[in-house]
Amino acid sequence: MDLEKIEVKTYGDLAKLPYFKLGEDGKLRINPEAGIPPIIDDHSHLGWSYFFGGVINHLDPERKVWYFYDYSEPQDVLNEKAHPTPAEKKMIEHDIYMILFRCPPIGRAQTVPNMLEEMDLFNVSHICISPIEIPFRSRHARQTFAATAASCPERLLPFAAVHPYTPSYEKRIRDMVAQGARGFKYHPEFQFVAPDSKKAMRIFALCEELGLPVLCHSGFTGAEPGFMKKLAALPRYRVVFETFPKLNFILGHAGLNNVTEALEYAREFPQV
Repeated sequence: MDLEKIEVKTYGDLAKLPYFKLGEDGKLRINPEAGIPPIIDDHSHLGWSYFFGGVINHLDPERKVWYFYDYSEPQDVLNEKAHPTPAEKKMIEHDIYMILFRCPPIGRAQTVPNMLEEMDLFNVSHICISPIEIPFRSRHARQTFAATAASCPERLLPFAAVHPYTPSYEKRIRDMVAQGARGFKYHPEFQFVAPDSKKAMRIFALCEELGLPVLCHSGFTGAEPGFMKKLAALPRYRVVFETFPKLNFILGHAGLNNVTEALEYAREFPQV
């Protein structure tokens, strides 16, 4: 099979490749005959809502899967970066600006049942579930640990998370480690704290002491407000990697639009 001649114009067209197939239900899935070993996904989230946003039922079995990007319209899926579209960008921006006052509608679809279904379709054996904590009235970490413990703790692996400005950050992280946290999630954009700030650096120091790998959001898509892009810029991670050579870092999204810089860091720093 000459893979270069296969046109993949929609999400479903991936079934033209030998690694995927369409089931009788019309859903894309891994082709069991392709010999693909079990996958470990190190970066995923349950839906989040904060402050006045309302509580999400992460165990709701009725919510339909809702993807961030629409791949049903014909496009060059493998070679063209078509997302976010203007409409998708507008939706993301709106959700960011309104996140303290309303639950993003897509967040209610990011449930444990939907996640387990997707895992089964694509031969994912384990997923690292990362909460994102804001400075006040935050509940995402607590909800994440509760949902994973009540559902499928052998497959859903929670990461710890606190906002870097939390006064009791050390106690909270140690408590989450005692509850089974496998790593730590840090998000400079949503937490409004740059990686090279003193508050973030003290978190990394504790993670190094505890042996917790750190999953960092890195780079940007272009849909974010300008001030948020600066917080996740790749150059701001250099001093972090230089300061903590024994702490393992995962650059979430591989730097997004800054993938070249992310790869350069991975080559330069063994722990990245």
